Amino acid sequence: MARDASQQIVDYNLRFSGRDPDLLPFKLRKMAAHPFAFFRGTFHLFAADWISGLCAPWRDGRGREVDPVLGDAHIESFGAHEAEDGTIAFTLQDLDEAAEADFDLDVFRAAASAALAVDQAGSPLGAACTAAARLAQGYADQAVRFASGADGPDWRVTETEHAPPPVQALCRRVASVSRVAMLADACEPAPASGPRRLRRGERQIDLRPERARAVLEALGPYLKAKIRGGPAYLPVDVAYRVSGTGGLGRHRYTVLLSPEVRTPDAEVLLEVKESSPAALDLYRGRTQADQAERVVRRTAEAQGRPNRWLGSCRIGSQPYQVREIGPHDGHLTPPALTDSAEADAVFETCGRLLAAAHERSFRAAPAGRGCEAPAARLQGREGLWLRRAVSFGLFYAAVVQEDHRAFTAHIEEALARLVAG
Repeated sequence: MARDASQQIVDYNLRFSGRDPDLLPFKLRKMAAHPFAFFRGTFHLFAADWISGLCAPWRDGRGREVDPVLGDAHIESFGAHEAEDGTIAFTLQDLDEAAEADFDLDVFRAAASAALAVDQAGSPLGAACTAAARLAQGYADQAVRFASGADGPDWRVTETEHAPPPVQALCRRVASVSRVAMLADACEPAPASGPRRLRRGERQIDLRPERARAVLEALGPYLKAKIRGGPAYLPVDVAYRVSGTGGLGRHRYTVLLSPEVRTPDAEVLLEVKESSPAALDLYRGRTQADQAERVVRRTAEAQGRPNRWLGSCRIGSQPYQVREIGPHDGHLTPPALTDSAEADAVFETCGRLLAAAHERSFRAAPAGRGCEAPAARLQGREGLWLRRAVSFGLFYAAVVQEDHRAFTAHIEEALARLVAG
C-alpha cells in the first residue's frame, strides 16, 4: 500500500503549525538526523500503518483491539528514575500515548526500535536481527513467568535486581547525582530572599506573562491532592521546556516548586506536558474524555511503584501530564549500545519490562473488557509468535529507513508547508 510519509507528517502536524514557529522546525530537523530519531517522532505513522494493515500484524482473525497498550514503546522509553520507595528503578517512563489495541503492537514496535537502535550504534545487520529477537524473547519468557506464578506483578528491575551491567551502571551513575547539583544546573543562584528562578537558555525559555500565570495557577488542584497531609509546595516559576522529539509540537513546561520550609535540596522540578489524543484513536475516529489521566494511569501500571509527583492537571480545557524531573532520571541511548553482548542483555531486559507493564495493565483492566493475559497469545505457538515479532521488527525498521530517506530529501518543502499552515 503506497503512502507519502512526508505528506502524512505535514498533515498530522498542521494542528501545531501556528504555535512556536521556531521550535517546530527545530524538532523536525532533529527527526531528520537519523532513522531512530525519525521513528521516535512519528508514532502517528506507525499507528496509521497498523490500522490500515500495511504492517500485516498477524492477528489470527481475532481482531483484538481491547488490550491496554502503551502505544509509543521504543528503546528510549526505558530509563532510570526514582520510584515511590526511593529506589532507583529501570522502567518505562515519559510516555505520551495510551490506547486500547493488541498487546502485540507494543512488542512489535519495540522490536523495530531495537533494530534501529543497533543500526544507529553502527552495528552490522546481523545485530539488528539479534536485537529484535532478544527483546521479543525477553517479553515471552517474562510473560510465561507471570502466568506460571514464578514472578509476581511487583517484579521490577533495579541496580540490584534483574539488571544487566549497562543498566546497573546507569542506575549507579544517576544515583550519584545530587538534587543540589541538579537544581544548581537548572536554576539561577538562590537570592537572599524570595524564591529563585529557572535558568533560561536553549532548553528553557521565557513564556508570555499571561501564559506563565495560567500554568502556575492550573497546578493548584494537582498540588492540593499531592501534598495532602504533607509539607506545602508553591509553584514559583515556569519556563517553556525544549526537549524530545516524541512529543513533537506539544506544549511542555518546566515548573519550579518551592516548599514552605526551604533547604538547599527541597525544591522540586516538574515537567507539565500537553496531552494530545492518542494517534490510534485519531485514526479510528475514537475520542477520550481525558487522555492525560489515561496516560498517567498506564505509566503508573508500567512502573509499578511510580514517583510521587506523577499526575495530571488542566490548563484551561486542555489536559496535561505531570511528572517530576528528578536528579536520578537517565536513559540508555542507542549510540551507547556498541557492545553487542551488553546491548542484547539490555534489549532482553526491555522486553521483560514490557511484559511486566502489560501484566499489571491486564490485572488492572475492568472485568468484561475481554483483555487476555500477555502469556495467552503464546500458548502452543511461542515459536511462531517470536518469528512474527522478529520479522515484523526488521520489516518495519526498513519501512522507517525508507521513510526517513524520503523525508530528509524533502524536509525544507515540508517545513515550508507547515509554516504556511
